[in-house]
Amino acid sequence: MKIKIFVVCAASIAMIAVMAATFNSATPSSEAESVGNQRLSFISFEDLLDAIEQVESGGDPNAIGDNGDAVGSFQIWKIYVDDVNRITGRHRYSYSDRNSPYLSRSMVGAYIGHYATEKRLKRIPTFEDIARIHNGGPNGYKKECTKKYWKKIEKELAK
Repeated sequence: MKIKIFVVCAASIAMIAVMAATFNSATPSSEAESVGNQRLSFISFEDLLDAIEQVESGGDPNAIGDNGDAVGSFQIWKIYVDDVNRITGRHRYSYSDRNSPYLSRSMVGAYIGHYATEKRLKRIPTFEDIARIHNGGPNGYKKECTKKYWKKIEKELAK
């Protein structure tokens, strides 16, 4: 079990590092992002994941929401876990992994890495796209109902 967790964590950390470099290089620090009423010179992918985690659960890995369907610090549903396992091509994650801060972050990285791509969106994904996809599914970036969620993320990023 410890070896499985180590391998999954190591692979996930590597994937998140690559994604962070991709997203961070896609928005050079010379092009400041606007968050709320503030202009910030640099927001990292890790900062975005931290904000999502805070908005979803206040960082509580044991949080349960949506009538028991959303679990963990990222409030991941079973269908999200199933989709990530489909994306990775193997049964890498179990439903109980939603309570692990490391494994749930890894799942979010895999999900975002699959759905928030330039090829799929036909443009470079923004942090808003990423947050709205996490919240509203693969096409969440298009859904009106995820705009309010993004405003919460913006507020958290501005802290």
